[in-house]
Amino acid sequence: MKTLIRIGANALAAWLTFTFVSGLHWNGEWLTLGVIAVIIGLVNAFIKPVAKALAMPIRFATIGLFTLVINVVLMGGVIYVADRMDLGVTSDNWQSTLLGGLVLAVVSAVASAVID
Repeated sequence: MKTLIRIGANALAAWLTFTFVSGLHWNGEWLTLGVIAVIIGLVNAFIKPVAKALAMPIRFATIGLFTLVINVVLMGGVIYVADRMDLGVTSDNWQSTLLGGLVLAVVSAVASAVID
């Protein structure tokens, strides 16, 4: 049950990200949003902890600011995978991906705090 709640939270975070960040686009189908939420969940569960652990010295040296770079790269990865799956997800430029990564990280953190 908790997994479904997390997928729903990721879907909400993705919807808010695509709604409020100009330059990020999705085709408007709710099924697509569900698939994107699953991709985000998989990235957050498996890839993000490894990336954060490998980047620990850089994160320490930059007082955690390198975490923003990790979030942007992971957001770009989600957009790339969704585009390769022909889900109708696109980003106009890296600035939109940066802002989308920030919005997604904040909304996901708040949702995780509420869920846990």
